[in-house]
Amino acid sequence: MLVHLGLPGCEALATVEQIRKAAPETPIAVLSEVADEELAIKAVKAGSQDYLVKREVDLSLIERSLRHAVERQPDQNALAVKRLELGDSETKLHKQSQIL
Repeated sequence: MLVHLGLPGCEALATVEQIRKAAPETPIAVLSEVADEELAIKAVKAGSQDYLVKREVDLSLIERSLRHAVERQPDQNALAVKRLELGDSETKLHKQSQIL
């Protein structure tokens, strides 16, 4: 999914976070009007696979970015599952150590 941060009603990174919560397995790339490295880092931390600056991209770059996002998403999904499993294991281990 390509998310344009400059569209009306688009609350910058909140939109990425809402999409990630509603559809965690959907690959996301962000398109922005501004070249802002800090915003780009925040977008990736919020769940975007890529951050593109509108004036610097053409159709082939958008296609490549989306293709790569789709290719990476299964790995991201598997990593998220492993993190949840690890958290569950840590919780169980902590509870067991309290019993002893």
